[in-house]
Amino acid sequence: MLQNQSIDSPHFLEKSKFFISLFCGFLITIINIYGFILLQLRAGIPEEINLKKLKQIENIKIEQEKDIEFILRQRRIGETLAFTLEIDGKMEKTEANLVPFYAQAPLPLVYLIIGFFCLGIGFFAFILRSEERKARIFYWAALALCSSLIINGGFYCLREDSLSYLPGLLFNIFYPLAPALLLHFSLSFTEKITKTSRFIIYIPAILFIVAIETTFLLSSLKSSIEIFRIYQFIYYVFRFYIVVYVLSAVLHLIIRFRKATLDVTRAQIKWILYGLFIGLVPFIFLYQLPQVIKKSPMISEEFSTLFFIFIPFAFAISIIKFKLMNIELLINRSLVYGILTVFVVSLYLFFVYVFQNVILRFISLQKTAISAIAALVAAAVFHPARKKIQDFVDKSFYRLSYDYRKTILGFNEKAQRMINRDHLIDFFLIKVKKALPLEDIAVFIYSIASGKRKLLLKRGKAEEFLALSSIGLENGSMLARKKAVQTEENMDFSRESLLREKGIDLIIPLSFRSSDLAGFLALGRKMSGERFSRDDLELLLTMAGGLALNLERIKLQEEVIYERAEKEKLDELNRLKTEFISTVSHEL
Repeated sequence: MLQNQSIDSPHFLEKSKFFISLFCGFLITIINIYGFILLQLRAGIPEEINLKKLKQIENIKIEQEKDIEFILRQRRIGETLAFTLEIDGKMEKTEANLVPFYAQAPLPLVYLIIGFFCLGIGFFAFILRSEERKARIFYWAALALCSSLIINGGFYCLREDSLSYLPGLLFNIFYPLAPALLLHFSLSFTEKITKTSRFIIYIPAILFIVAIETTFLLSSLKSSIEIFRIYQFIYYVFRFYIVVYVLSAVLHLIIRFRKATLDVTRAQIKWILYGLFIGLVPFIFLYQLPQVIKKSPMISEEFSTLFFIFIPFAFAISIIKFKLMNIELLINRSLVYGILTVFVVSLYLFFVYVFQNVILRFISLQKTAISAIAALVAAAVFHPARKKIQDFVDKSFYRLSYDYRKTILGFNEKAQRMINRDHLIDFFLIKVKKALPLEDIAVFIYSIASGKRKLLLKRGKAEEFLALSSIGLENGSMLARKKAVQTEENMDFSRESLLREKGIDLIIPLSFRSSDLAGFLALGRKMSGERFSRDDLELLLTMAGGLALNLERIKLQEEVIYERAEKEKLDELNRLKTEFISTVSHEL
């Protein structure tokens, strides 16, 4: 009885699932390595055979270039085949020996490195965070990406023995699953996702798996190129499915990022979006797009695919612990602006290409003149566009920093024109609460005469915080509770018990330049329940500095006004004295 209870316990079931998943990952890794070995045996057509003029291999007619892949699927390197080419309208036959397909390009090795990097990160994240749904989905997504990269296709690995079908079968399962897993991963940031929704996500993937696997096996076993062409048509439709799912995942992540209220969630999603952008942008805009507009690629295919490493790396950081590194420091705005600049340059090249082709049809000008005109028009159009893109990035991906910067500028601009201390402090509290919702906030300003403090101004829950007036902040450090802040830099945790008793999370000293003023801010918990981040502290310190500076300015203005009034009073007394003496002298 006890044995049955222990076997049926949730802990035992979770452990079983964990080890089964690890075992499946190990088997998949073995199949991937086997597929990579078979991939090295892939045969290719020698360079002297012009593929554009190739019409037939042995007795099989070629209707599309992909047919060559099917015909050579089980051929060996060095094997002699008969080729039929169309040269000057005539069919000519020739024989040639097959050569290694990857004799020049080291693509399999590049994909192997990237694939195993993805796999290692997937295992690492799964082992550390197997209890989290995101980590489990990411683990299977890493296996899918690894298999898709390393095996790189179903027919390349086929040989005469039946075991050679395993890599192809695995590839045709994981390749359709990869977009579905990405979308599922993006939806994991939604608070509630039903089993029905999860099932619906994977329906297209399951249908494609069945269709692709069926045509793959039938075309291979029956050596039917007709069925293989059906297989290719399915893959053509399959590409639309990939685009829709990937765009849906990215769009959902952006929406969740904009709606997220917790700093942790926003940081996690930001890591994922950066991983997708950095991993895919070089491949699309530096390698693929230049070829679309008939330009030479800016970087090689091997180098562009190396950026895929950032995708699993960013995903793993998001899952394991986003605070391992400060994303704002690691990936700053300049990098994002650089990527967007590449995007704008790509659009610029495309615009120039289209402009040239349109103008040359109607106007007979030299190509150099057209290029110069196109360059000027493109520069005029894309310079303001780049500025708008940067503003969009600030608002979308650096919303917190953007809002804080806007708050600081708004406060400083208006505070400089204020001449009343009470109005200034009230305005300060309004701006802080709007930018950083807090449960409590209080401001204390003291005047110091002969070494004694005298309360000059107080705002907020001052009655409850009066006990804090004796706290010394001479060293300039902020007093805080450890659980209330994300950093220990310039923090003093020695008064934690007092702060906890008063319901305060953070005390920030006001840095006055003159020695006859002192003060501090006392802040309660954030409404979101999150800790004070570096951005929060930077906002508070900057605004506190602005408050102190303007309070000193107002004090100096008051002193000047007072001195001016005293001087005017003395001048008036002197004038009255002079008139009195003059009158008395006259009467005498």
